[in-house]
Amino acid sequence: MSTIAACFDRCDNAIVLCKSNHGQPKMKKLLLIAFVVAALSACTDEVGSVKWCKDIKEKPKSEWTTDNAVNFAQYCVFQNEIGSKKWCKAMNEKPKGDWTGNEALEYAKYCVL
Repeated sequence: MSTIAACFDRCDNAIVLCKSNHGQPKMKKLLLIAFVVAALSACTDEVGSVKWCKDIKEKPKSEWTTDNAVNFAQYCVFQNEIGSKKWCKAMNEKPKGDWTGNEALEYAKYCVL
């Protein structure tokens, strides 16, 4: 079996990544990079979530960015925290056609699951 054919069997549709004789190490590197990116992105709280609002309240205001202040006012003061019972109720009352993509994802994440 040729190197490309064997690589195709292992990598499924990733022929481009596996064309050299060193296809497996390239796939391992890509998987490692994807894992590291996923692990690092999982460390941050979603802006507007209940946990994010709690964390930002505890942070000294001198360390807030402009975006932090705007988002805090929008999600934690004027509206409800994303995922709170009040927020879920407000989303239930809002026509589904008016939801943004992020609102739909957040609703599914916090109010359904």
